[in-house]
Parts: sequence; C-alpha cells; structure tokens
Amino acid sequence: MKFINAHCHLLYEKRTPQSPKHGEFSWFKEIIKISRNKTPEENLEIAKKNIQEALDTGTRYIVENSFSPEISLQAMREMKISGEVAIELFSNETEEEFLHKLINQIENKIKKLQDKYSEYQINLAPHSIYNVSGVYLQKISELAHKLDLKIYLHAAEFAFEDELVQNGRFMGEDAIDFYENFLKVKLPLIRGLGGGKSSVIKYLESLNILSSNLKIIHACNCSDEDLDILKKYKIDVISCPRSNKYLNNSKANLLGMKERNIKFQIATDSLASNDSLSLWDEIEFSKKLYPELSDDDLFRSIIFNDDSSTAKSIIN
Repeated sequence: MKFINAHCHLLYEKRTPQSPKHGEFSWFKEIIKISRNKTPEENLEIAKKNIQEALDTGTRYIVENSFSPEISLQAMREMKISGEVAIELFSNETEEEFLHKLINQIENKIKKLQDKYSEYQINLAPHSIYNVSGVYLQKISELAHKLDLKIYLHAAEFAFEDELVQNGRFMGEDAIDFYENFLKVKLPLIRGLGGGKSSVIKYLESLNILSSNLKIIHACNCSDEDLDILKKYKIDVISCPRSNKYLNNSKANLLGMKERNIKFQIATDSLASNDSLSLWDEIEFSKKLYPELSDDDLFRSIIFNDDSSTAKSIIN
C-alpha cells in the first residue's frame, strides 16, 4: 500500500509569522526571506525532517516541487522514500535569446540529475502565470514534450490571477512593490484576455500548452467552463484543501471534477501553509469540507495508482 502526497515543498519548515490575511504578497515576502537565510545544510535537514513526518503518517511517495532539486533528491534518497522532483522555474522574461539559453541550461541540469539520481523521476514545475511569462511557459512545454516530462503548475489558486489575466498586468500597489522593490525584477506582463469571462485556464489554453502531461495544482477558481476545458485536454488536478483554507482561497470544485471524470488528487502542499504533512489529517479535513464526496472518492485521491481495492480496505 502506498499513499502518495502529490504536491509538497519539502524545503519549507513551518507556517510563516506573516498571515496571508495581510495579503498574499506579504506572505510571499516572508517565505522568501526565511528561505534566503537557510544554508544548504539546514535545508537538507529540514527536508529530511519533513520526509520523516510523511513516512510516519503513511506516505510512501512524494511529488516534490523544489527550488533546490539536488537537496530535495539527496534528502529523499537518504530517507529512502520514493517519488519525483519537479524543478521549480521562475522568470517573467520574454526575450527569445535569453529564454533559449535558459532552456538549454535546464535541459542540461535535468540530464545531470537523471544520471545522478536515476531512481527518481525529474519533472518541471514552472511556478505560475505570475512568475513565469507566457513565452517561457510555451518553451517549457516544448521541452517537456521533447523529454517526455510532466509539468506541475500552480494555477487558478489566488483570485488575483484572474485580475492579471483580464488586465494583462497587476494594478495593486502590493504586487508592484513585491516585484519591483522586493524581488527587483520586471513586473509580469501577459497577453490579457480582457472581459469578465476570462480565466487562468482560458489563458493557458490560448498559449496552446494544455495537454495530459500538465498537472494543475490547486484549481480553486475554476468555472464550469474551465472544468470542461480541463476535461477536454485530460488534465489532472491536485488539490490542497487545508493549504487553501489557510490562504483564504476558494474551495476547489472537486464534485464538478468527479462529475466530469477529471482525476483529482488530494495533497498537503508545504508546512508554509499547513499544520502537518499527514495525508490522514488532509482526508479528515476534506471529509468535513466535501460532504458531497464519499470516503471512497477521498481515499482514492491519495492512493498510488488509484488502487480502489486498497481504498476500500482503508475505509473498512
């Protein structure tokens, strides 16, 4: 029997002092500040500690999104847990030559990691539409298809993503301050769709990157039309209910996904937005949040390879 935690960030240690109630971008700042102050050795110990908690609560397979994949892979190997590591990617650059060099660097990095950690899958995790330009997303998608990799993308998580899609840029001072003054990078500018019916999922479709190798993380703000698009392209969703509750996000429409035969998995996300890495805790919370779903629906979402007979034995 294997429990799979389909979305985790093992290098985050605990929920930040800065509550997301003060604004998502203030919360982002706190996470980055804490991460910047950690040494590689400290990050390795944090990852190993988090893996131990996962192991103690039944998880045997982790899908890790990591800004430092070598540290995550080393920790997973030392702790003898199965899984995959998706390399987190960030850049709002759009200049072709720059992105071409960046993609070549990423491809070389993937090959080195695959050679050194052959027991693990290496995949790609472009962070989000607000931290990865549309052009870069397209090039990442091309690379994923070339190397037969999966893509894990945070999408339709925060309400401000719809603002970005509609306007083509952020309008709020907190967002502008985060990018220009804190990160000291360009403000993300995208090809805005305009209109009240635009959405993150429609934006991704406009980039021609939707396919079954793409996994959408969170999908809190999805209309019925968005879910129909996900079904059309056979895209799986990974939902993190406790994390989304902490971040004041909308409740993902898991029933709508079930009705459309969209596969969804329930995961914990990281300790930066959760109390634990226990999938038991996640399921207990989800049972209260989603009374419209059966125990079987929920347990299937954490079972490796969707073994329904195993799910039924757990329920019993």
